[in-house]
Amino acid sequence: MRTISERATIPAMSRGPLIALGLLLVGCPSAEPEPEPDPTPAPEAGPCDEVASGDSEQCPAVSCLSIAEERPDATDGDYWLDGGLGLDVALAACDLSGGGWLLVTLQDADGVIVAENAADNPWHKCDDDAAAPYKHVASEDAVVADWSSGSVVWEVDLGHMHPDGGTPYTSRQLDALRAPLTELDPQTRMVATTGDDDNGNWQDGSNGGHEVYVVRGDGDWTVMTPGTNGECGGGGGSWPTAGSRTATYLWATDADDSEVWGDVGNARRPGRLRPEDLLPQFGVLVVATGGGVSFGYEDRVARLR
Repeated sequence: MRTISERATIPAMSRGPLIALGLLLVGCPSAEPEPEPDPTPAPEAGPCDEVASGDSEQCPAVSCLSIAEERPDATDGDYWLDGGLGLDVALAACDLSGGGWLLVTLQDADGVIVAENAADNPWHKCDDDAAAPYKHVASEDAVVADWSSGSVVWEVDLGHMHPDGGTPYTSRQLDALRAPLTELDPQTRMVATTGDDDNGNWQDGSNGGHEVYVVRGDGDWTVMTPGTNGECGGGGGSWPTAGSRTATYLWATDADDSEVWGDVGNARRPGRLRPEDLLPQFGVLVVATGGGVSFGYEDRVARLR
């Protein structure tokens, strides 16, 4: 029989299997697994990530209204706009504190485009102040006629420019400014007048009368002087007929804000401007008899959004 001391002594040759068994039970240490790559790595910073929309030519905003809505702390001033078209960019004046309005000026020295038969047979032939709807004009005598050489069907490029006297916008820049517009401020409505059209109705094919049209960017048009107006007197200085009044049409994007003044014959309210009518590309001024017509905005600076 073995003694206790003999049993406690394990032969060296028997220790290897026991150690291997212990390692299997405990487990061998392993290296840390490598992290899997992120399937959606963060995009690289873009050129407009740190530039507010509208603050640079490379990072334009859609409109003055979009700036007012997205950047409530932005102040009134000039911003770069592309109308969301991603094409030509225009530096435009924005009234942000007043609600995100685009400010533009008609490209004309006195802000009123006039066609008349002659200096002695003028657009302001009636017995009133034909310039009354133009709030920025002192009187009809302050307006210089742009056409004063007899009858005409005159297509006028209705250029618009920055109100601070900047370079007129190109047609493609106007496309960008026009694209998001839906509203004309009722304080700066479009104005069209006719004086002494002898009850003519030129748009219906008659030989007499006067008319004003705006032509939209898509080439379609809107007549701004529906109806007829009467006599203001003869030529050669034998005018005005006492009590005669210029036919005046004030157009807004809401029909409730549109109105007519003076001798508008059978005209109803002028209706409303459609979004496509805003910042029109051309005007057509028709003078078929004595007297004449005018077109412009109610204020020198038009406000649109």
